[in-house]
Amino acid sequence: MGVRVHEGNDTAMTDTHATGKVFLVGAGPGDPRLITVRGLKLLGEADVVIHDSLAPSELLNYTKPGAELIYAGKRGGIPRSRRAGR
Repeated sequence: MGVRVHEGNDTAMTDTHATGKVFLVGAGPGDPRLITVRGLKLLGEADVVIHDSLAPSELLNYTKPGAELIYAGKRGGIPRSRRAGR
C-alpha cells in the first residue's frame, strides 16, 4: 500500500491506494475436482477471494488462512438481491 501526499494551495491531500493483481478463476462445470492446477494455486495465494454460489463451496477450503472471503451473492437464474438503500 502506498501513500502519496500532494501539497498545493496550502492544503495537504493524502491519497492512499493499494496496488496488486486481479485474477479471474472459473470454477468449471461445478465439480471442484475439475478446477485447473493454476486456479487452485491462485486460490491458495490470494489475499482476497470474491466468490458466488456458482462456485463449489469446497473450493474455499483451499484458500490460505487469513484470506478475506467476500460472497458476491449470485445464484444461477435468480437475480441478486439489492442492498438496502439502493
